[in-house]
Amino acid sequence: TLVSPILGGGRQSHGHSLMMELARALKVLATELGVAVLCTNGVVHDWTDTSVRPALGKSWAHVANTRIFLQAVKGDSEDRIKRQASLMKSSRTRTKGLFAFFHITADGLIAAAVE
Repeated sequence: TLVSPILGGGRQSHGHSLMMELARALKVLATELGVAVLCTNGVVHDWTDTSVRPALGKSWAHVANTRIFLQAVKGDSEDRIKRQASLMKSSRTRTKGLFAFFHITADGLIAAAVE
């Protein structure tokens, strides 16, 4: 990712400051230009309790207005992987239980059956 190389090591506080400065600049661009800004935040495995957590940490969670969690789930056939998009945070709508299943194909995204 763009900021992950500057977050580790002994320069962590400086990296965090740069990350938050970038977040502020992206929000200004989105507001002034009326565009959506898509940022991806990978997840890392937390070995202490076998869960996943955001790679950019807890502070980044407060930056986004909308957060969507994407994950691969059991496919409905051997040659296609079913994916799930779950709305985790939104400033515009409720989030509880809001999700969709889809497949990625050569023609783009197609809806997948809910089981």
